[in-house]
Amino acid sequence: MSREKPPVRLAQVRNNRRVEKVKPATAPGPRREGQRASAGKEGPRTQRRGGRAEKPDEGDWVYGINPVNEALTALGDNRSGCELLVREGPLNPRVAELKTSAARQGLRVREVAKDKLDALTGGGNHQGVALRTNPFEYTDELDILASCKGLEHATLLVLDGVQDPHNFGALLRSAAAFGIKGVIIPRDRAAQVTPTVMRIAAGAAFHMPIARVTNLARFLDLAKEAGFWLYGAAADGAVSLPKVQMKGHIALLMGAEDKGLRRLSRERCDVLVSIPIESTTESLNVAVAGGILMYASVQREVAAEEE
Repeated sequence: MSREKPPVRLAQVRNNRRVEKVKPATAPGPRREGQRASAGKEGPRTQRRGGRAEKPDEGDWVYGINPVNEALTALGDNRSGCELLVREGPLNPRVAELKTSAARQGLRVREVAKDKLDALTGGGNHQGVALRTNPFEYTDELDILASCKGLEHATLLVLDGVQDPHNFGALLRSAAAFGIKGVIIPRDRAAQVTPTVMRIAAGAAFHMPIARVTNLARFLDLAKEAGFWLYGAAADGAVSLPKVQMKGHIALLMGAEDKGLRRLSRERCDVLVSIPIESTTESLNVAVAGGILMYASVQREVAAEEE
């Protein structure tokens, strides 16, 4: 897909001075293998996906009624070694439904004491049910780019150092609601998929392709090579959101809660976008700002269909 002239004049603010050209992106590095969710150099992971607490010797546990329901739906044929634990005694009707569903899928189902569930979930709000699943693998970032080929419109969400799990979970939930094709996060110094994230995301991470990369700048180069225009959210953005016309394939970049986008990410943006707000408000929460930008991306698709 070719990158045509952007719909708005490009501008950035640097050192309190506006310039009319963004520094060209460097050439992308060699193609590499996608990152997988394994211990690797990070050491044993104590938490991972979903209302999920991972213990290397005991499996990967998803807990809570909604996360377990989403996990059972997403299991497919990947059921080997999975089992459902439910609290002994009278069952919540929804937990009883999960028990029936798991048995129908051929999963092992056991009734255990509440203390057992408390221990497995690290004291999390398990609501009387927990599911052991196979380890989650992040989607390869190259597969996400490839999945967008042939589409008239595609939007990706790139999180450059978002660290609060509540913000990450809220962004995932919005991404699922607005039809985002994939979410990209850094491997280091950023929130990963944890039980808190999954609870806030309301199960969205079970269905949303999520890739984590070692070199975010390199991924942005690859995205540009694949025809994506990069729109970065910045309080000092040169273009106000109402004036931005998004077309084709786009990637929305959201920076860290305290520092915003990092320099290498800013330099690769085709447009730095600001969201107009009242002077009495200093800034927007990153999850709120991300939701606004994602909604704007949906609106441009609706407008294109009506033309």
